[in-house]
Amino acid sequence: MKTLLPAFALAAMIAGAAYAQAPEAPRGEMTAAQIIQKLEALGYKNIRKVERDDHEWEVEATSPKGERVEIDLDPKDGRILREKPDYV
Repeated sequence: MKTLLPAFALAAMIAGAAYAQAPEAPRGEMTAAQIIQKLEALGYKNIRKVERDDHEWEVEATSPKGERVEIDLDPKDGRILREKPDYV
């Protein structure tokens, strides 16, 4: 049990650092954390590169179908505006 505590602490620090580096939204718009939660609820995984671009949230993730995609979301309600393949 004592060996698990440091592992959980390290995982929490890494997750906290990822959220701390995520860009924040202007007042009245969804935050990066809210965008991530919304996408996870829709079945997206491996969510990465969450950034504001051209007044939209732009996210790279793995779709529920298992495909790597780039998603543009409405900053006010998190509605998916566009989803396209993300070619690496």
